[in-house]
Amino acid sequence: MADKLDEDSLVRSLEVNNVNQAVSDVVWVTPKINGRTLKMELDTSSAVSTLPVQTYKEMFSKTSMVTNEAILKTYSGEKIAPEGKLHVRVEYNNQVKDLTLYVVKTRGPALFGRDWLHQIQLDLKPVCTSAKEKPTQDTQRKVEELLAKIQRSVSGRHWHT
Repeated sequence: MADKLDEDSLVRSLEVNNVNQAVSDVVWVTPKINGRTLKMELDTSSAVSTLPVQTYKEMFSKTSMVTNEAILKTYSGEKIAPEGKLHVRVEYNNQVKDLTLYVVKTRGPALFGRDWLHQIQLDLKPVCTSAKEKPTQDTQRKVEELLAKIQRSVSGRHWHT
């Protein structure tokens, strides 16, 4: 049976290299997907987690892609039909979950969306700073603002599994 996403669940942002978005505003998360580390952009405006087709071919081609009838929508309203979806094992900070990853035609990075954010607790402090540098007050403030935004987003949603 194919999954169908309702209007509220449509992806609002697949385009990550937005002209208004500074590179320093991007938060990267590196979970293990089926045993392979994947650098993903944390995107709280994306309802689902996505993987570019090219990355699928390079890293996960041995994982069977399942067809689906979901229609995703970009922040600009463009509708996108995913190439398919993957059922993957996600590992992050001693958490292991079996989750869905949508394969899409995009040149952007893989996106860690709200569907995964609901299932995986993120520790964003080490994500935002490297081991060689100490966080600046500005970085610390941004991390705290992002954590508060994520908490509001997650607590204000009703999730269906």
